[in-house]
Amino acid sequence: MIQAARLMATPVMDHVIISKHGYYSFKESELLAKLAMSSKYVLPYELEQEFYDDMQAEIKKVEEKNRQHIYDLEKLHYEEMQSRVKKGMEKGMEKGAKKKKLEIAKQMLDMGLDMEVIQQATGLISTEIPKDNHNKDKIIHVKTAKPKIFSHEI
Repeated sequence: MIQAARLMATPVMDHVIISKHGYYSFKESELLAKLAMSSKYVLPYELEQEFYDDMQAEIKKVEEKNRQHIYDLEKLHYEEMQSRVKKGMEKGMEKGAKKKKLEIAKQMLDMGLDMEVIQQATGLISTEIPKDNHNKDKIIHVKTAKPKIFSHEI
């Protein structure tokens, strides 16, 4: 009866059983509401549609989760790239400042100023200042070799 009413898109208002001794109302006993909620009395195509709708909702949830995950990864990648660009810019600025100090030191050497004055003015150490005034592009750097550590397995 519930399936037939659903097929015709008509709600069942009540189902009453009448006998000599009285009657039984499905609505009054709230059995009608329980039966209406049961999947036993749902038409097969309605179950299929419900299943399809549930699957579509689940797919949308997974897609949204994937979209969020991709967004998070792209954001992380963007932030990492920004950090690298910032570090590169800082390094470039440091190199540029150092180059400018070296140019000033060369000019000061050409002017015949004392090495100590040049060091104080530029903040460079004596090993960074060009020693040969005739070859201004040659800059002497003192590097110390790092000791090599050998491990011996016995």
